[in-house]
Amino acid sequence: MLTERIAFHTLMFSMTLVWFVNVGLLINQPLLATFSFPVGPMLWIAALIAYGVVTLKGRVLPRYVGWTLILLEPVSLLCGLALSTVAPLADRGAYSAGVEKGLALLLIAWGVRSLPRRIN
Repeated sequence: MLTERIAFHTLMFSMTLVWFVNVGLLINQPLLATFSFPVGPMLWIAALIAYGVVTLKGRVLPRYVGWTLILLEPVSLLCGLALSTVAPLADRGAYSAGVEKGLALLLIAWGVRSLPRRIN
């Protein structure tokens, strides 16, 4: 139970940090922009992997939800690189990985949708 809480709070902290970094990039705040790479993304990736692992261990959602969380960002990076010839990378990273993220979020939503049937 403690591991799940730590993973959740780390994920929420990293999500908040990424949000502030993006705001810093938009309003040209150099202090916030310094966290844009590699600190923010690395913390976000590590937090998603930890949250995916505890999701797998919890066995409440289908296993593919945990694996989707674990692979969300690494596959997103690969998808962005693969599509960079068609949709070039932006200065701050890949924006062409939206296809993969959309499919991953669809898988997660599908798994969460099955939750009421699993509880009954």
